[in-house]
Amino acid sequence: MSAKPSLSLPRLNSIQWFAQVSIPLVVLAAYCVAFRWLVVAYRPLPAGVNLNFVQNLLPLALLVAALAAALALLFKQRVALQPPAPGGLQASDALLVLLPLAPIVQYVLNNPGLLSPRQVAILLVIFLVAALIMVLLVPALLSGSADVPLLRAIGMVTAFLLNNMAAMSADFKWFEQGNFAIQLGIGVGLVALASLLYRSRQRGLLLVLVVAFFASNTLLQIGRVEDSSSTQDINSHPLLAAGLPGEPASRPNVYLLIYDAYVPNETMRGYGLDNQAQEDYLRQQGFTLYPRTYSIGSYSVATMTPVLNASTEYYGPSRTGASGGGVVQQLFHTLGYQTYGIFPSDYFFRGIGSSYDVSFPNSRPAGSVLFDAILTGEFRFDIGFDAISASDYLSQKAYLFSNIPAEPVFLYSHSNFPGHTQNSGACLDDELESFQRKLNIANEEMQADLGLLLANDPDAIVIVAGDHGPYLTKNCYSLGGEYPLDAVTRLDIQDRFGTFLAIHWPGNDHAAYDDIVVLQDVFPAVFAYMYQDPALLQAHRVEPVTRYTPETISGAAVQDGLIVGGADDGEPLFLSE
Repeated sequence: MSAKPSLSLPRLNSIQWFAQVSIPLVVLAAYCVAFRWLVVAYRPLPAGVNLNFVQNLLPLALLVAALAAALALLFKQRVALQPPAPGGLQASDALLVLLPLAPIVQYVLNNPGLLSPRQVAILLVIFLVAALIMVLLVPALLSGSADVPLLRAIGMVTAFLLNNMAAMSADFKWFEQGNFAIQLGIGVGLVALASLLYRSRQRGLLLVLVVAFFASNTLLQIGRVEDSSSTQDINSHPLLAAGLPGEPASRPNVYLLIYDAYVPNETMRGYGLDNQAQEDYLRQQGFTLYPRTYSIGSYSVATMTPVLNASTEYYGPSRTGASGGGVVQQLFHTLGYQTYGIFPSDYFFRGIGSSYDVSFPNSRPAGSVLFDAILTGEFRFDIGFDAISASDYLSQKAYLFSNIPAEPVFLYSHSNFPGHTQNSGACLDDELESFQRKLNIANEEMQADLGLLLANDPDAIVIVAGDHGPYLTKNCYSLGGEYPLDAVTRLDIQDRFGTFLAIHWPGNDHAAYDDIVVLQDVFPAVFAYMYQDPALLQAHRVEPVTRYTPETISGAAVQDGLIVGGADDGEPLFLSE
């Protein structure tokens, strides 16, 4: 009698099964540990979507690896297992790194003018090396003991997800915490597809798909790039071309103190808040309030560069005016003023540097900020804001306000408080409470600033203003694409384009020179006061029409103080007198 064939398998089959499934998952866990070390220990960054993703993925990868090992031991004598797939490296495999590089190229193209060629090269090299390690090197090193197609797929997709997370966060409106089910579903689907195609006769199809995705994504971004810079020569501005009319009647120091996203009390009341006490404080300090002022732009650069150019033109890169190279700073230079730019971060200097005579802080390379945003997994507006401590910024202001230079001074300072929402496109549960807390901080900072400044320089022109609204209504972000025009209300428009404005004039004779409609009229009004010439304001005031990012309010607008379109079409933007 012949013996029955044995169903027992060599122990090697169990090890092979473990290698095919568990080792790639252990490698994935190692990637998670390495990334966490990078963003927590080596380059400390704010908790963000990417960090939360890898911290959720790490225990799951280890758990599935352990289960795979247990199943290998349990079924080693029942199932005939296939050996690991061959892992010979082919030259064409290098094309697989294009998938994780595609988002990096997208981000570079979406930030024209911010990055120098050297910074672009450094970014691309860093992420290329990371992709080569994860997609080619690690699988090659483990080719004798693990499934190479699975390793390559895991490396390629993990690198792609981490690099692309910032774009996904924008699409899904994530802030700090993403949806792990969505992230995992996308990752598992891509790994399964890439692994199956790689190990089959359709290996070429996988390469074609990767190259096609890279090419189409790049071409699409090239088509979408909107460069907000201007090629118009700054010297063509009428005030620079013709020059100011001789000697001014007075040369007071001029301080422009911006508190981000600060709005008048009419808008505050629309949120259910009351800031009347702060406005009363400013009146007691001799400030004149302009409660119906708005900006032609709805974000900092689109407001402040036109303010400091006294024009709707950018005259070069969009940050030129705010970074010290604007028309206003140049005019003050012609009058013998020293210009100061004191900020809590290098936001306005990115990609262009500072043109102020004295500035704080030093500028970081814009590529470093973009690198941090990619690692964080979110294009948060405040990336890089923590590079300078708040106390250092406040100390710089306090020192200058306590030690007024002998020569005439123009100073622009821009506080982070109260600040706008997190711009994810979805309001957080405590959005209004958070704004109120930060408003209290802004009010305390403002009183500290003015307490020093008015005590040490009582004859100065002091401009206290917001640059835009805090975006607290509806989706806490741009309304375009989500809300129809007829759903846009007066409060929605105030909440995005409204600006607080109060000015401390040296005397009581300012009424003839301060017919201000939009925030961008401020410096024509200041020069009109200095020259005692109302015609300067009338000749150089900015057209009072909202013009930047009209999609922010679904295509509505404000023209000469009146709403155009929306639920309150034809009515005043502000009702306060």
